[in-house]
Amino acid sequence: LTPICSFFLCFSCFHAPFWWQEAKKRHNGDNDGSNPTIPWAWFEREFNDQYLDVMSREALRQQFVSLKQGSGTVQDYNMKCDNLMRYAPDIVADDFRLRRQYLEGPRFTQIIDLPGTVRLVDLMAHALRVESYERVSKALFSM
Repeated sequence: LTPICSFFLCFSCFHAPFWWQEAKKRHNGDNDGSNPTIPWAWFEREFNDQYLDVMSREALRQQFVSLKQGSGTVQDYNMKCDNLMRYAPDIVADDFRLRRQYLEGPRFTQIIDLPGTVRLVDLMAHALRVESYERVSKALFSM
């Protein structure tokens, strides 16, 4: 078993049930026990506080800040961006900064930044269309 698999095996079999019971008690204490539904953001924050040290979180934040598309596809870049942005809440909270951060990564930023595009999901969809157009154009002109 790899170290990460060993960690999750140990966590899920032994420690997780106890941690989860305590986390639920903390959540119910935070909201007077009237809402048994636990929001994902709350769970993720609790889990990260317990199992992801500050240095690891900062390393993941730096991965997000320095993320580039490189030779991968826009879809790969979008998935990495989606997965890592949670470690940079200060950037995610500001739509302008989040868009700027996203636009630092793709290979063809000059065509992606559409005036009036505010939501990141719209920029991501546009980047996919641009990449698709580039692929088709290359195929047509290489014939």
